[in-house]
Amino acid sequence: MNLKERSIIFVTFLIACWALALTAGGLGTRYWVVSSAVRLDSNLRPLNISSGYIHFGLFEGTWRLDSGYGERVEHKKILEVTYLDPTFLVKGLYNATIGCVTASLFFGVISALLAIVNTASNPTEPICHLPGLISYNGIAAIGLFGGVLTWVIQYFLKLRYNVLEREQRFKGEGPDQRKLWTSTGRAALGHSFWLIVIADGLFVLNVAILVLLEQKRRRRLRTLGGLDGADVSGGGGAPQNIYSGVGYGGGGGSIIGTSKKQHHATGETKQSGNLMLY
Repeated sequence: MNLKERSIIFVTFLIACWALALTAGGLGTRYWVVSSAVRLDSNLRPLNISSGYIHFGLFEGTWRLDSGYGERVEHKKILEVTYLDPTFLVKGLYNATIGCVTASLFFGVISALLAIVNTASNPTEPICHLPGLISYNGIAAIGLFGGVLTWVIQYFLKLRYNVLEREQRFKGEGPDQRKLWTSTGRAALGHSFWLIVIADGLFVLNVAILVLLEQKRRRRLRTLGGLDGADVSGGGGAPQNIYSGVGYGGGGGSIIGTSKKQHHATGETKQSGNLMLY
């Protein structure tokens, strides 16, 4: 692999690290949803003396409610909130969001490590080379897309209508029940969510770079085979390993080796230049 290609793969490593940092930041922070809230009077009209601010992430959140007599701050775990109020979130979508983001984090780490390996050495197995890099970055991008999609659905089904617990929304039971606080139409997706969106875009960018690099490599292989009269399939019809330059199944030899033999036989000396595979 030439220096230019190693440099490009190292750039994808830096992009992957950036994407991983954003993913970890989005996963661990408490601003997937932010919302204001107001207290209602007996006629369901907002009280001007009241104010509320809520923000939470996938694991923890903060509820700040001021009825006009001082702010009450509560820090709670989302699992605790959903246990006490099963209607707070759609649990299937919530679990899917966490699963998709954590899976993406795992495959993103693998893609970053593999990029370092390819920068420092020359693996011969395709799964450890460009096809593997494309696959791992692609899985990470799909995982983050799944997390984004499930949370957006969660937002439109539940969160834009309510981010308050039942005990904060209602007082009393039965006919004496009265509505206390509301956040309907006041919620928005927070910056923690948008960190995940940006990270997804970075993984997609990595996939695009690596696909272009792989296509360029294959075009160069075909060009080299045409110039030297070598059979890309390895002569015997067996597929050629473009990463090691050795034919599979023992059917074919190295294209570069074949090229050198032909040049030696004809007495020609020709520089391969940018056509060299590795």
